[in-house]
Amino acid sequence: MSNIDFDVTIVGGGVIGLSISYHISKLIPNIKILLLEKEKRIGLINSSRNTEVIHAGIYYQKDSMKSIFCKEGKNKIYKFCEKYKIKSKKIGKLFIDNSNNSIENLLMIQKQAKSNGLNDLFFIDKKNLREIEPNLNTNLALCSPSSGIFDTYDFISKLEALSLNRDVTIVNECIFTNAIREDRFWKICINHDQNNHIKTKILINSAGLQSLDISKKIFNINFDLIKNYTKGCYLRYKGVSPFNHIIYPSLKPGIIEERVDATPDINGGLRFGPSAESSNDNINFETNKEILDKFYTKIKEYFPLVIKNKLIFDTVGIRPKVSSKKSKLPLDFKITCGNNFVDLVNIESPGLTSSLAIGSYIANHVKEVI
Repeated sequence: MSNIDFDVTIVGGGVIGLSISYHISKLIPNIKILLLEKEKRIGLINSSRNTEVIHAGIYYQKDSMKSIFCKEGKNKIYKFCEKYKIKSKKIGKLFIDNSNNSIENLLMIQKQAKSNGLNDLFFIDKKNLREIEPNLNTNLALCSPSSGIFDTYDFISKLEALSLNRDVTIVNECIFTNAIREDRFWKICINHDQNNHIKTKILINSAGLQSLDISKKIFNINFDLIKNYTKGCYLRYKGVSPFNHIIYPSLKPGIIEERVDATPDINGGLRFGPSAESSNDNINFETNKEILDKFYTKIKEYFPLVIKNKLIFDTVGIRPKVSSKKSKLPLDFKITCGNNFVDLVNIESPGLTSSLAIGSYIANHVKEVI
């Protein structure tokens, strides 16, 4: 691959990197794009280690990137799935009354949703809940009807296929090592081979868990940020899902705390979780065995008929969250667009739902500067 020139090189073959390659190749004819992925397959890390939820864009700060991209991305995903016959369904999400401050939280969620332009959330009382969710134990729920689920495996595969059909070069098992700015190009080193270089006009950092390292080392920005990765473990429930909706115990908008959500999948199964375990910069996808007993107790509060021996260990994901040295408040997506680079940091939840919107945004920027 030595001495090959590209217009755009994307580091990271997760759903964000693939969405960027898809949108750029669609928007700009005959552009030469290279996508580098260090794993043996695309979408192998966090893009495939989640609940496959299409979020509505409810509880993010008003006018934040998370709010804007989530709402736009939600609509794009539903249309994309319909166009390419990828399984998806608006099953709705129920925020349930499950603790002493639940009602207050539910009202805060509804208020935040309205501030984000979502006026379709509505309350369901116990009587009506029994009809739509007979296995759910709660007195009240706030319903988000536009929330849904989809097949992320097929979604990722379609983004890859569409990119390849437009002559995007995708290279797996390829480690981005370094990049140096030379004249009008980036000189990229891969696989720790100082003699193996690629020249590219624009460099895009979409490396997920490695993104902050690249941001600081290559682009010399974001030195005020530190890794605050959050590990999430899931349990799967054997058999057919006892729930028809996504079930979320009430939460405080914008605050990530450990809950035991219940999320049906597109094939009729059910996943519980995730846990919220501090990971800092430790990337370890081993399951925390202690979650089974801990989850069971919490699940039983809203699903009294849960059978413990039907709970089995499932996937583990790590949110690439970062924090500011100056503030303890949760951070928005951090996207920096320059004339010859794009840097994406803190693309955690709702990154999957936002992926097509983010890809479109980056593609429009690249069109302006290429």
